[in-house]
Amino acid sequence: ALSLNANFRATDRVVGIDGIRGTLGSGRVTGSVAIDVSGPKPAANANLNFDRVEFESAASRGASRDEPWSDQPMGLAVLRVFDAAVRMSARELVYRGIRLSPAEVEANLSGGLLSFLVARSELYGGPLQGRLVVDAAGRDARYGLTFEFSRVNARPFLTDAFGFEYIEGRANAKFDL
Repeated sequence: ALSLNANFRATDRVVGIDGIRGTLGSGRVTGSVAIDVSGPKPAANANLNFDRVEFESAASRGASRDEPWSDQPMGLAVLRVFDAAVRMSARELVYRGIRLSPAEVEANLSGGLLSFLVARSELYGGPLQGRLVVDAAGRDARYGLTFEFSRVNARPFLTDAFGFEYIEGRANAKFDL
């Protein structure tokens, strides 16, 4: 459940929501959001801080893991319609049982170029850094992904991520796609 209190302000072409304070599930959320439509494109800015954020997986929503990947192209033209800068921090971020604690994520969208940066985050006791880039500025989108982690406690990570609990120790990995 989500419950929020905030200060709302609006000027001719800017809407701001400051002093956000509330709860999301059992944790607190604070921050601010602003939307500016005075320029050639709408621009959104947000700074949000959470105690805990848990992203629901498709499997938990009832979708089967056995369903094949879609071969339909993803429509990314919407990424050229507006610009955005979002900073989110959480004491704990959970996706499909995998935990980052703490987690800091920045998302920036400008001219069809979307980038997600994971920094100052910890994955099972070790530092994690990563970046996902989607370039939809042109007709054909391009993608890039890099992640690097080190000194991760292998057993709890592999158990939560893959249900594999037969390795002890520390893990290091680097992905560049």
